[in-house]
Amino acid sequence: MTAQDLFRTGPLTFGVRRYRPSDREAVVGLWKSRFGCTDELAADWLEEATSDYLTACFVASPAQHGRVLGFGITTVTNEETTDGWLADGYYGKVDLPEIDLEQRTAVMHIGVTRPECEGEGVATELWKHRLAYARENDAAQAIGTSWHREDHVDSSVLFEKFGFEPAKRVKNYYDGDRDDCPDCDGQCTCDATVYWREL
Repeated sequence: MTAQDLFRTGPLTFGVRRYRPSDREAVVGLWKSRFGCTDELAADWLEEATSDYLTACFVASPAQHGRVLGFGITTVTNEETTDGWLADGYYGKVDLPEIDLEQRTAVMHIGVTRPECEGEGVATELWKHRLAYARENDAAQAIGTSWHREDHVDSSVLFEKFGFEPAKRVKNYYDGDRDDCPDCDGQCTCDATVYWREL
């Protein structure tokens, strides 16, 4: 991390860099604290998300030490895997006619910022790096999901800040997929909005 890589917003100075194995415990901890899942589930998802496809996990941390302030993961599908991610798998239960399944697509996965760092520009800088990564890898479009939770700020603000449009709001989005929601006392019944934009 060099001086020109640092961002100062208010009292916080931090840089954005690629994920390192030494970040694993902190990233899994943030993941677990936000989504209420087990350590094992978060660790398995992180391993999968950072080893398959064209995937980058970006981490925000202060220059003087490696404390993780936030992270965000983006995957770029290729022409062979777009259909599997968007039609058959990841977004398979959502009808999204806007999506061109023949295009490379950036999937904006999970992003988490420490609660005490929210409003300090951490998520914004992470999103800039994630979208730059998508463009560098020839993604023609990007898609992501904002999980709506009662009494929590969700990522809708960031999607809209970066030019995404709401493609569809889905009731009980995680029905059958998430049985450890921290807001629903078990099986998740939260809604979500799928966002999309051209790049």
